[in-house]
Amino acid sequence: MVTKRFLTALIALMFVSVPALAQDNSVYFGLRGGLGFGTTPASDSASEDLKEWGKDYKWKSGGGSFDIAPFVGIQLADAFALQTELLFTSYGYGGYKYTGSDNEYEKNGDYYTLSKKAMVIPVLAKVTLFERKLSIFAGPHFSVNYGAGKTTTKEKGNKTSKNASDEDMKYYKDNTKDPLMGLTVGADYGFAAGPGRLFFDARYLTDFGKTKFKYSNDEWKTDKNSIRRAKLAFSVGYEFGASRR
Repeated sequence: MVTKRFLTALIALMFVSVPALAQDNSVYFGLRGGLGFGTTPASDSASEDLKEWGKDYKWKSGGGSFDIAPFVGIQLADAFALQTELLFTSYGYGGYKYTGSDNEYEKNGDYYTLSKKAMVIPVLAKVTLFERKLSIFAGPHFSVNYGAGKTTTKEKGNKTSKNASDEDMKYYKDNTKDPLMGLTVGADYGFAAGPGRLFFDARYLTDFGKTKFKYSNDEWKTDKNSIRRAKLAFSVGYEFGASRR
């Protein structure tokens, strides 16, 4: 409930503020959307498990997503801007893929992954070049998880996606702590189109710290299972603002 209220307040604040800010010729705003691809590396314990399972099992990052982000920025100088946005995406927590010969239980290409939705709020410093056609940017971001986790499974060639059960999420609820801060780096290239600017954006996102999983019962206690969430994202966007015309 608190998370939903926080998201609603942020979105409302952003869209109420944009029209007033747009009266200043240094302000631009817009929307972008595209695809994300998980690049989260395997944890130490996952690597050990996969070795025990055999060479036919590989780590699968998961985390494929459709991303959408309204944004607003200020062109502080001809070659420098600051930008923030509300990026709605999801992060993959990994899984496995079977790559061996088909057997009684699995086919080549079967897999299992788990992901969770997140809202990412970056603060990006942008260097704008070639009359602002090209931008290179980097900066910290703040992330908030929301919604249920999702499992994606391919069994004997049949793919299914569903909200994760309590059993699936036992590592991702009370026993999990995600880093709140991370890093975003990337670039975009665009050109004038109508009253605004059409652009193509590519970026890399990663956490500053690791998501740590803890599980404990009478037989097994461990806290060594941890991953650093990461992803590549590609999108197309359109922006308005006097500074970009």
